[in-house]
Amino acid sequence: MFDFKQAPEKMSKKLYNLIKALTPNEKGYFRKFSSMHVVGGENLYMKLFDSLNEMERYDKSLLPKIFRRKGKGNQLPAYTNYLFANILDALKIYHARKTTEAEIRHLLLDVELLFAKGLYQEARKILAKARDKANRSENLFLLVEIINWEEKIAKNDLDPQLMERIINTSHAERLKITDKLKTSLQYKWLHSRVIYLMIRIGQHIKGRDELNKLEEIMRHPLLRAEKMAISLYDKNTFYYIHALYNYIKRKQDIKKSIEYTQKRKALMEDNIQYGAFDMNAYLSTFNNLMSSYMQTLEVKEYDKLVDDLKKMPERFGNKIGEKHENIRLAYINSAVLVRCFFTGEFEEGLSAVRGNETAWENVQAKIGKAEVLVFYDHMRSLSFAVQDYKKALLWNNKILNESSEEFKTDLYIIAMIWNIIIHYDMGNLQLVESLTRSALHAFYNEKKSHRFERLFLKNMQKILNAKNEEGIKGVFSAFKKELMALKKHTGELMEIDYISYMAWLDSHIEHRKYSDVIRKYLPNK
Repeated sequence: MFDFKQAPEKMSKKLYNLIKALTPNEKGYFRKFSSMHVVGGENLYMKLFDSLNEMERYDKSLLPKIFRRKGKGNQLPAYTNYLFANILDALKIYHARKTTEAEIRHLLLDVELLFAKGLYQEARKILAKARDKANRSENLFLLVEIINWEEKIAKNDLDPQLMERIINTSHAERLKITDKLKTSLQYKWLHSRVIYLMIRIGQHIKGRDELNKLEEIMRHPLLRAEKMAISLYDKNTFYYIHALYNYIKRKQDIKKSIEYTQKRKALMEDNIQYGAFDMNAYLSTFNNLMSSYMQTLEVKEYDKLVDDLKKMPERFGNKIGEKHENIRLAYINSAVLVRCFFTGEFEEGLSAVRGNETAWENVQAKIGKAEVLVFYDHMRSLSFAVQDYKKALLWNNKILNESSEEFKTDLYIIAMIWNIIIHYDMGNLQLVESLTRSALHAFYNEKKSHRFERLFLKNMQKILNAKNEEGIKGVFSAFKKELMALKKHTGELMEIDYISYMAWLDSHIEHRKYSDVIRKYLPNK
């Protein structure tokens, strides 16, 4: 008897993740594709597909039951591998012409087939189309491959004049492309270094080591002047790195970050083909600008941007694929919640979601875990503002449970702080004491960074040790002054976080509702 405990669980989980990552259109296409690949008179691997697709959460125990009933229990590993490979084959065909690069590769495959048949003239015509697309999309790697094909066809066509012309021009063109590639590869390297640093530190630099690494990157010659970036890709990368640098550096310059992100957005809009070719990059400019306007509290600019995002289908039409449409909708969802917090319309924000929390969560989940965590963060903020502490705790716990404590993302650290704040306002003082002590231990060896977190936790200990109401108020007042000084001298806190903490302190100093206090910090509608 086959021992199901020895089944390749990792492969089954990978298959589950792949199926769950498919869009409805991709799943529909795969079903049609699979109808042409029936195994043994019965499409058993489609039953495996459907079983995994219907699972809300992966359950390895359900798979053996399906195959036992069919008497094919020992074939589960083979079907798992076969299904995984078939899904990938279907996706290759489905996305064959979805991007400019895919179109070029498809044309080069045609060239290869025609070349094998000795149909050189026909191959050249298709190669000319591929060259035009590669030039317009600035795909230097494929351009080199196209030049190689041009030489190969000329050599086999035995046309001396054509061969001489191509040999004379191709070498010079390769050298020119090589120079461009060197520059672009350096921009790619710089881009990767900045992204890695951002993932490690979150959305704001706190430690000296991280600051030194960031400044080292920014001293690179290619980042000193905009004129160093020649190609569209290089300019896009230049703008992105400078926008991110001004957003995450210790003393933020959000205005400067917005300026570079707007340049990046305009670059892609002025080159629609490029913008459509890299729709992820284009959409990211909306997300980055929304985050920046959230920090500067510019509601009017925020509204204009969201309106622009809503009108994207009018501009791009069918160039917006299903994946990018999901991203667009997720950003609009977030915008609704953020705007309501901006303007102090906390209940209105919650009403927009109430009863459809799972649907909103699923929209965010379609583009990644990070967006889901951001959604939880928005819901926590709105719930706390209306004093629905149980709901605020529920959303905050989701962040804590689904983030990585080891990784210490910004949202995770913020959730640690708010976990203490929520429990304090609920009156769970013993739990607050335990959470504070545990959090202080986590930041014990990070004296040069996480200064706000250490300041907060030490003041929470003072609040818990205060003997009377007057003493507690005195600690809150002193804490507020320390927080203002920290913000002024280090710029460590993001603006919206600073406002939220200040409002919470004021609510206890003035004995007023948090929702009433925070509105005085927020802009008008």
